[in-house]
Amino acid sequence: MNLKTIITTAALACAANLSAQWTYETIDNGFDGKFKIAICQDGQGNFAKLYGGQGEPLGLLLYTGYNCFERPKVEVILLINGQWVKYETVGLNSSDSKKVYIFDDIRGSEANWKAATEMRIRHDDDHCGTRIYTFSMKGSTAAFDFMVAR
Repeated sequence: MNLKTIITTAALACAANLSAQWTYETIDNGFDGKFKIAICQDGQGNFAKLYGGQGEPLGLLLYTGYNCFERPKVEVILLINGQWVKYETVGLNSSDSKKVYIFDDIRGSEANWKAATEMRIRHDDDHCGTRIYTFSMKGSTAAFDFMVAR
């Protein structure tokens, strides 16, 4: 591999990470009936996901691939007009240990969610240590609105 190929590959990887945004869709797997999801990837194989909505609570979860602790401390910060707004909670590890359920319902934070340009999630599970995940909030307003629409 020559230097030009390495530089081009690195530039494309950076551009892909910078362009990450919230995407959303209706899923019809044939088994469970149609349901909506909205996700944002961090470029490292992790993602934040909105689930529920449509008259139900709108939850937020973090997929990390593996979590060590059943009830990790989770902090979420949203960048709004150059200022960080912080939320703290205790998450719940999924049965497969790949996801952490962070909030049962984010609808009370709708204005902050829609105004934010960046979201960071700090996940501290005592066994695996502290990890920070960064997500663009580009498209978050459309994702939120899609999820709560009936």
